[in-house]
Amino acid sequence: MLLRRVEYTQHHLSDTMALFRQLIDRLYHVDHYHIVLGGERSAGKTTLLYLLKEGKIVTTIPTITLNREIVSPPTISRDGTVQTARNVEIDMWDMSPPTSSAGRSAFSYSLQTYAERGDALVWIIDSTDRRWLKDAVELLRDALERVDKDEPSVQKSKRRPLLVLANKQDCPDAMSLDEIRTAFGPVLINRSSLCGILPTSFIRGLTVEGGIPQAFDRMRAAIESSRQRLKEVDTMIAQAAPPSLHPDHSPGLEELNVWFSRLKDDTSPEELLLQFKDGSLLKWDHYLKIRVIFHVLRKYGREEGEKIILKGLEALEKQRSNTGTAVHLTMTYFWIHLVHFGILNTSFPSSVAVSEGAEPEMRPGDFIRLLGAYPYLVNDKLWKDYYSEGLMDSQDAKSGMVLPDKKNLPNFIARGQVSASIGAS
Repeated sequence: MLLRRVEYTQHHLSDTMALFRQLIDRLYHVDHYHIVLGGERSAGKTTLLYLLKEGKIVTTIPTITLNREIVSPPTISRDGTVQTARNVEIDMWDMSPPTSSAGRSAFSYSLQTYAERGDALVWIIDSTDRRWLKDAVELLRDALERVDKDEPSVQKSKRRPLLVLANKQDCPDAMSLDEIRTAFGPVLINRSSLCGILPTSFIRGLTVEGGIPQAFDRMRAAIESSRQRLKEVDTMIAQAAPPSLHPDHSPGLEELNVWFSRLKDDTSPEELLLQFKDGSLLKWDHYLKIRVIFHVLRKYGREEGEKIILKGLEALEKQRSNTGTAVHLTMTYFWIHLVHFGILNTSFPSSVAVSEGAEPEMRPGDFIRLLGAYPYLVNDKLWKDYYSEGLMDSQDAKSGMVLPDKKNLPNFIARGQVSASIGAS
């Protein structure tokens, strides 16, 4: 009888504590995240875990299976100082691979189990150890392939933020970020949810110089953006009516649906612009070009936006080509003009309208609205309606802006006139 009473008391005490925790969370809005740490042995995973837990470097031993801690991440405040993020908890799992090939296979399977339940994956590498770089890449490839193996989880896994931390960047013999990005490129090129490959130095602690606060600020923003993006994009696509196609150019609903599908799995506008600016984009195609131009122009306007786009494209070309291939200026200005034309003549929700002196909020749904109004933007050959191939391929067109020789570019006329014109067509 006494035992039953004790069990009854413990059961209700547990329920009471759970309810109390829910009440506290509601009152103080505690954000909970589940993050998995992976990577080669001795890369610094356990060091990072207990640096976050204790706030200092502690002596650790090689992890046999896994470590788990509840930590509060550092964040950079508005005044530039590093503080502990308030009302944020991260349930962090530190997993280390065995040395044997059979054990590594089991590690990939275990990592799959935890990663499927997590909000993000953080992959840590030792920037000073070139011998193990290939192994670190292959280990990540195996883990991601296992997570993607089951069809129902493929889209979820590709949406999950993935951050690669290049540790020990303070060492003189550390590999450059470009070298590391090149090594991980084949594995990460189709991971649209990639947050980035960031430099860190755990030995410098939770400081700006150590890079950890920036990394976790970026990770938290990516997780929140991913959650919000999925809700918003699903709603927008569900509500979207079949678009009225451009009279001269129909890209086909199939291609438009491909873009919509990519949007559901792609990185947030904020992350996309960060990757574009710092040159960490591992893939570049027409879809990304139009999307980058759209969000840059929406955020910065035409004048400043053009400078940012050209600077980013130059960095991208330099990274992709050892010869530093120049940006095709006429082609770039052509797409900037058409996207800007679409922005000025597309009605966006009032909640994201720009107030005086404020920047518009970047939402994936805005890009969907643009495509719904101007679906011909998905056609990468649209320039042929305005330029002959000979003119577009000329040196003058490559090095400067030249006017079209077939027909004039669209004018910036009033939205009502545009609607009437398209309706009449």
